[in-house]
Amino acid sequence: MHHHNHYYGQSHILARYAGLDDEFPPRLRGYLQHGWNIGCGWNPVHEF
Repeated sequence: MHHHNHYYGQSHILARYAGLDDEFPPRLRGYLQHGWNIGCGWNPVHEF
């Protein structure tokens, strides 16, 4: 699990939503993006 999933609370929020223990949430495999910026997930030639 990428430490940001825990630090920013995504694993806790998703566990609570799924009815799981949000105090000790299960580990997420991989990285769940917690924010957005102009360099994430967009084609570099996309107009904004």
